[in-house]
Amino acid sequence: MTNIKMLFILQPLIILACTLTAQSAAMTLPITNQATITPTAIACHVKTGVETGTLNLRTCAGTYCTTSTILHEGETLTQTESQTVDGWIPVRNSAGFQGWVNSKYITCPQYGTQ
Repeated sequence: MTNIKMLFILQPLIILACTLTAQSAAMTLPITNQATITPTAIACHVKTGVETGTLNLRTCAGTYCTTSTILHEGETLTQTESQTVDGWIPVRNSAGFQGWVNSKYITCPQYGTQ
């Protein structure tokens, strides 16, 4: 019986300690893979080559990354960083979704993708 009483007394303290540790760890972790807006907005357009074509906006630079939304042929995008990663360009659409698209499927004259 004393073990059960001890568990009831310690359980809230253990939960509190875990919560504080998790919050502290979350506050000290650096933010990575966050796109920043370039000083000069660079306009790009989805160009799949198909009139009703679609393009996946990905959460990171690669086909293995999750699709965050679907973009449509001709949709205007804004490049959010000047740096590309292996042919992937960080962009934002007019709805505010940010992610990565493969440069093969967009036109961005400033970076030679036409």
